[in-house]
Amino acid sequence: CPCCRLTRFCSESCRAAAASDPASHSPMACAIMQSACVKDATDETVSALHFLSRLYALLAGSRAGDGGALRRYEAFLSLSDGNRDVILEDHEYAGWLEEVCHRFAPCLARIEEGALGPPGQLPEATPSFVKMACLKDLVNSYGIRVPLALGVDCGVLRGTALYEEAARINHECLPNVARCEDFDQSTSMKFVALHDLPEGEEITQSYFPLDWGVSDRQTRC
Repeated sequence: CPCCRLTRFCSESCRAAAASDPASHSPMACAIMQSACVKDATDETVSALHFLSRLYALLAGSRAGDGGALRRYEAFLSLSDGNRDVILEDHEYAGWLEEVCHRFAPCLARIEEGALGPPGQLPEATPSFVKMACLKDLVNSYGIRVPLALGVDCGVLRGTALYEEAARINHECLPNVARCEDFDQSTSMKFVALHDLPEGEEITQSYFPLDWGVSDRQTRC
């Protein structure tokens, strides 16, 4: 991006498509992202800042009368934020969440002063809203992997996407379905049975690679 220099595109048509979508790298999202403190931030933190800038841009679109943006924003608000209290008891995650709020604070200040739109257009410019949004992202998102056809390590992620129903499938270290998405062909999330499933058996997935050791699995869980 020639403005924020924090987003890369594979082509000019890709950049143009992102600019036209309020929930992607629209001018509003770009302006918000430019205010964020990204120096020395981890990739995970920068990803969260990108996510928040796009969410606020989507909110701005909904406030400006964009019906499509409003439906998408309301769909996001309807997502579960999981067992919030239990999640926030994880000191490492709670500390990271505070860091995200700190780095996004300059963006909130610009929003509140009306620098990114009419004052009052984005009333949710608060740390509590930021935390709520990050929690919804945490419990509803999947990492979208780079296609195997590109010859890159399949553990490399190209981004994340939200899946309300798929995210409700519980974890099992010996799952009975495997996730097999092909994001270049469809944004649907696909699960394939690993063996015949008796009627009524719960569908379970693994939240991490099956070859991880016990301690790593327990930490992730």
